Amino acid sequence: GRGEHSRRARVPAPFGVRPRRPVMGTALDVESGMVEQVFRWPKAVAVQRTYFHRAWQHLAVVEIVVDNTGSGDPIELQLDDDFSMESEDIDFRIVSEDKHTTCIEGQTREAEVAGEPAVGIAMCRSRPPASMTVPAYSTTSLILPSTVWTTLDPLPGPSVRQVVRAQHDLVRSMPEDDLQQLHVTAMQELGETGIEVEGNVELSKLINVSLWSIRASIREDRGMP
Repeated sequence: GRGEHSRRARVPAPFGVRPRRPVMGTALDVESGMVEQVFRWPKAVAVQRTYFHRAWQHLAVVEIVVDNTGSGDPIELQLDDDFSMESEDIDFRIVSEDKHTTCIEGQTREAEVAGEPAVGIAMCRSRPPASMTVPAYSTTSLILPSTVWTTLDPLPGPSVRQVVRAQHDLVRSMPEDDLQQLHVTAMQELGETGIEVEGNVELSKLINVSLWSIRASIREDRGMP
């Protein structure tokens, strides 16, 4: 927060979706900036990838890919969704909801700094189906994007509610491969330049890992906090 006595509001995470199966493994793919979780069946495997989109600042993505190419039988994957808009710091309300999307809007109960106005926030979140059927000898994917904007952001539209919905609708209309490739390409660009310490390979590696971590934690389209 800003100032000695400032505070930051806790925003509900838009994720909360996962297959109703035991998790066989969880790992962070540092190069792609994705958290990957693996779920297995006797002849099938599902990988869930969760990430904050590097190219699109206000976008978070959950991607579930089920590979059933090794089985002659279809499988039905049940999905759990524990998302809640309850927050200790923000009063939310649903402003629109349909089969595929829930959009909520709220305002902080307490200003970040005394005397300043409360902050407005809006989120549009893709609603997962209760289950997905994967045919025999095939692969099926599910993409669940969420967009989040606040009144502190420079808004490219008349209101935070309209901006968050417009971006969410745009993302949902994009080809699935394009959405992920934009993110992966932006992450790869972080490592295109580096520092070489002549005669000290280990030091060079340490410096470049640290440099990559710094670049990954900030954005070119935002000033330093």
